[in-house]
Amino acid sequence: MKVKFFTFLCILVTASFYGQTRGYAGMRSTQLILKNGDTLNVMGKLKSNVFKYKKDYGAKPVKIKYSEIESIKIKLGKDDVAVFKPLPLKGTDKIIPVEEFVTGNKISLYGVTNNFMGQGAGGIRFQQTSVTYYIKKPSEELLIKLGAYQPIFGNLKEKLKTLFKDCDILLKKIKNKEFRMRDGIEEMFKFYNKKCS
Repeated sequence: MKVKFFTFLCILVTASFYGQTRGYAGMRSTQLILKNGDTLNVMGKLKSNVFKYKKDYGAKPVKIKYSEIESIKIKLGKDDVAVFKPLPLKGTDKIIPVEEFVTGNKISLYGVTNNFMGQGAGGIRFQQTSVTYYIKKPSEELLIKLGAYQPIFGNLKEKLKTLFKDCDILLKKIKNKEFRMRDGIEEMFKFYNKKCS
């Protein structure tokens, strides 16, 4: 038992990580819809506080503030187009681009997805995806950080129970594990928007 624990500890200590946030890596085919009504078809990528784009491969890159953008559609793969909304985050002076997961007439769910790839002792490779969730009600302007799914240390389940406290049928489904935290959060929000009053 001690040998297994020591081996596991060595893997953790010697692991090297590489992280990549969805939409941030490399310029990709993008459609920008601006708040002034203009639509731009460009090559672009998300940056921490601006969107960087160019009109064609040989053009000089241009930066635009998120406050000027209504939505961003980035083609990430053959059949993978992600829609990002730059929204002001409650408790900060930041506008952050969050990916639309569920839009609804009661509440919308957004997220920032990070993919972590690593290599531990002995060349063992592993990959982990982490999503930080955000919510916004149609009547509110500010985005609220809900948090990430972290089974051991997180309290996302309790936050969701509080958020859905006015919908007994959904709380029952969560309790009975019909909706699971690991892969059912988007389905919870769809259910809430459709079935809860």
